[in-house]
Amino acid sequence: MYTSNALTTTFLSLLSLATALPTTPPTELVPRCGTTILPVLHSISNKNPSQPAPLTTTFSVSTTVNPAPQPPTLVNTILTFPSIPANSYGCTIAYRIPSGTPVTITGNPTLNITTLGPTSAGYTWDSVYAQQPQPFTHGLFGTVNLAQGGEAVVNSMACPVGGGQLVFMAAIANWVWGSAGVEVAQQNGAGFYLTYNC
Repeated sequence: MYTSNALTTTFLSLLSLATALPTTPPTELVPRCGTTILPVLHSISNKNPSQPAPLTTTFSVSTTVNPAPQPPTLVNTILTFPSIPANSYGCTIAYRIPSGTPVTITGNPTLNITTLGPTSAGYTWDSVYAQQPQPFTHGLFGTVNLAQGGEAVVNSMACPVGGGQLVFMAAIANWVWGSAGVEVAQQNGAGFYLTYNC
C-alpha cells in the first residue's frame, strides 16, 4: 500500500511538472551562412616546365609512362578557390562526380592533393617543383580516388585569415606504378568544390 501511494504521488508530481512546461513552439534556427565555391583550374606539365599554367575547364591529371630512357609525362591541375570571405571557417575541399557524368579514368588514378601558397606570378611546373626544400605552405592535404558516381571529402582546414584564396595541386600519387589518369569537365555539381561557414 505504501509503495502504491509513493508511486501515485511521484506520478502526479511528474504530471504536474510536465503540464507546467512552456507550450510555445520552438524558435526556428537561422541557417548558417556559407556557400560553395568552384575552383579556377590551371594545368601544368613537366613537358613545358616554364610555361605558365593555362586556364582550363577540364580537371585533368595524368602520368604517362614513356619508353626508356624518357621520363614519364606528368600533367597536374592547380585548383584555386578565390574570394573566400573574411571571418569564414571550416574550409572543406570535396569532390562529386554524379553517375552519368562523362569521366575518363585510366589505370589507378589515386590523387595526392597538395596545398600551395598563393602567388601573384602564376604557376609553372618549375615554380611549383623547383623550391627545395618545399616552403611551409606546401604539403600533402589529402589523397582521393575519383570515381564515377563517387563523392568524398578530401580534407578540411582553416580558412584564410581576413579572407582570400586557397590553392591546391592535384597530381597522381608518386607511388602509383604505370600510366594513370582521370579527366572530367569541372562544372557546378561535378568536380571539386570548397564549402565554408561564417
